[in-house]
Amino acid sequence: MTLPSIDDKRIKVLYYLFLATLIIFLFGDILRKLALNSHDDFVRYTAISKGLVLACYGGVLAYFFRIYRKEQRSRYLLYAISILIFSFLLSQAVINDTSEYLYRIRENLVYLSRFLFLPITFLIFSPLLKSEDKVNKLFRFFEILFFINCGLMVLGAIFDVHVFRTYISFKRYGYMGIYNSNNQASFYFMFMIVVYYYKTFFLTYKPYKLIIAVACSLLLGTKKMYFFFPLLLAFDFFYFKRYVQKWFWVGLAGIIIIGIAFYKAIGRFITEKFKVLVDIYHEQGLITSITSTRNIELANTISEVIVPKWSFLNYLVGGSEFYNHRPEMEFFDIYFFFGIVGICIFAWLLKDVMRFLNAGIFLIGMLIIYLIAGFFASGFIISANQPIIFLLTFAFIGFLKENASKVTRETSE
Repeated sequence: MTLPSIDDKRIKVLYYLFLATLIIFLFGDILRKLALNSHDDFVRYTAISKGLVLACYGGVLAYFFRIYRKEQRSRYLLYAISILIFSFLLSQAVINDTSEYLYRIRENLVYLSRFLFLPITFLIFSPLLKSEDKVNKLFRFFEILFFINCGLMVLGAIFDVHVFRTYISFKRYGYMGIYNSNNQASFYFMFMIVVYYYKTFFLTYKPYKLIIAVACSLLLGTKKMYFFFPLLLAFDFFYFKRYVQKWFWVGLAGIIIIGIAFYKAIGRFITEKFKVLVDIYHEQGLITSITSTRNIELANTISEVIVPKWSFLNYLVGGSEFYNHRPEMEFFDIYFFFGIVGICIFAWLLKDVMRFLNAGIFLIGMLIIYLIAGFFASGFIISANQPIIFLLTFAFIGFLKENASKVTRETSE
């Protein structure tokens, strides 16, 4: 009998670690939702789940460290993570702030962990993402959880179940089921819609999963989803050259006619369901409404932290006070936290992910859409939950594309 190699053992461990991560995050979301709905004093179950996941990642990395160290990509990722951590520690030392150094480090640690989840997740699971069988199984598992949550969202919308609301603390339309945050829910739907869009329009699968995902995403009530669809349609318009297809213009004319015919009803729906945003628009303008006042926090961060407290070095390595001021606009968050160094590291990281997954025009286009969505409201790069699903869905699409290419080549031969 042939004994399994150490790399086969690693793949098996990573598979179960991936499953455990999804389950731990899920239970953290559920417990936090229930605690918030019950107005409990303690609600930080997601923080516990993220800490537990990081501890598991650390244990696995330590156990297989010799293998990871031999792999060039893994070494570069370890260097990148080390540079980010060093930049963070240095930035807090050179910023002109009266509070104690260790206090600033401690208060910013939770945000540091969110930044590091993407490079750490890619470092840990990159070997697993090359296993088609494991990726397919993991995607099916997440897909089951996704559609169960879609069902809970529908129930929440029909019966106005408070615990399934997107915004529990104030009256704004939206239902996200058991997910913990509207950013998490929005990106999960983007990731899955992109998978089903690819299967429907590139591989001619039946569109029922795409239709369900799109319909349920509209229940979220998040601006991020309403930005996502025009961006996806713009990609579709140019990639498939819809402008030369007669049915496209017929359909567009039909939508415009319906919009004109029912504009009053549409206006009443928007005013009623998104009253908070409408009020912000009337009081503070369009940009403030679109960014949900994040532009104001950005201005405050610049005037209260960057201008009075940053030295020359801070522009290179950052210098954040995210416990007091955080714009929650991804590009600015990365820059304020890690400076120019951080922008360069994350740009290299995303390029490396695309290269690793052999990304073509489609995946690159989707990445750009995700980055645009994150620009107006963080949650793509700076997150614990999103990176693992982002990598999974991109790897899954990569295998779909590869298999379709094989079939095409065999048919042509």
